[in-house]
Amino acid sequence: MRKLSSTETGGLVLAGLFVVAGIVGVVRPREMVMLRAAAQPGGGAALGRQESYFESVSRKKCRVYGSIAIAMGSGLAFLALYRGK
Repeated sequence: MRKLSSTETGGLVLAGLFVVAGIVGVVRPREMVMLRAAAQPGGGAALGRQESYFESVSRKKCRVYGSIAIAMGSGLAFLALYRGK
């Protein structure tokens, strides 16, 4: 078995955090409010102007976000271990 580089180890740690957070979001979903930053149409983000707004997250949406986090963590782990050299 080969030794993992520091980049691969960091990628695996980050992937593990994504997977654990995703599992928590799927198994124990909570209703919450998230602060989002929305770019203004017409290139306002390029000028540094952004509007913030609150988004209400339901239990169903929390499960969706948790599933996305699990998929992202799994993909990151795959890339950290099996990327081409």
